[in-house]
Amino acid sequence: MSSLEFEGNVNGITIKVFSEITPTPASSHTNLYCEIDDESVLVGGGAVGDGDPGALLTASYPRADHRAWAASSTDHVFADPHQLTCYAIGMRLPGRSRQKFQSDVQYGDDPAKGEPITGAPDHHPVASAQVDDGFTLIGGGFQVNEIGTWNSLATASYPEFSQEWTCRSKDHGNYPSKTTITTYPISIRKELSQDLSANIIPVEVKAGTLVKRGDRTASALVPDTYALTGIGAEVHWSNNSRGQLLWELRPSKDPRSTDAHPLFGVTASCKSHGDPADATLKAWAIGIRLLHERPPDKFP
Repeated sequence: MSSLEFEGNVNGITIKVFSEITPTPASSHTNLYCEIDDESVLVGGGAVGDGDPGALLTASYPRADHRAWAASSTDHVFADPHQLTCYAIGMRLPGRSRQKFQSDVQYGDDPAKGEPITGAPDHHPVASAQVDDGFTLIGGGFQVNEIGTWNSLATASYPEFSQEWTCRSKDHGNYPSKTTITTYPISIRKELSQDLSANIIPVEVKAGTLVKRGDRTASALVPDTYALTGIGAEVHWSNNSRGQLLWELRPSKDPRSTDAHPLFGVTASCKSHGDPADATLKAWAIGIRLLHERPPDKFP
């Protein structure tokens, strides 16, 4: 199990955020794993590279056994020996065994339904995947699949629609690289039957968002009645700009958080790399709560 960063209880739902850091700096790191504890179910995760001069994200996704989050990063053109930090979000539900809850969560990589969705090779590859009927989106991840000599670097991993997770990456500067990207939508069953009764518990999902311009950081929180499940970010830039790249996608705990009113969310950061570039960064923090009546089937 990796180190516990923070934890909290939100209306009976227990959230634990774990972290793992590479022991030594390097120009790139591939598949650093952050493991959760034995009692929790993996629902999300994130990663942090370096913002100066720049160690950019190339992967943040659930490991195949669904007991850990995986992260990868690399510098690009400008040398940046760095340590990569990977985060994993674990969750426990009241009155529900881990084994039963695990069966209620999907990760977009079910072998019975084929491989995870991978987009076509491109200089700016994109991939989107919808969740199955009867499930609702609670987060997601991405993995850049290297093909060319140079790197393709993440620019987005976010809920494009209420039931669809989208991810994007791009080559950068005068270093073309044609590659693919794979998306991992994470979803939970819309209605959960309790282990010891016939009660059906509907699940409601809510996303907190914040948009920020510039070469900096955006943070977003879920309401204090929602338990954090997933985090996302999307960089937008003008057509005549080389764009900005993600280097931070981190689950966070607000300084105002208390045991009675936990405030969990996301901190996301992007940067221009080489030539200055204006951009807009949007961050998503996604959470759930358990209800006694059926919720609307969309983000508010």
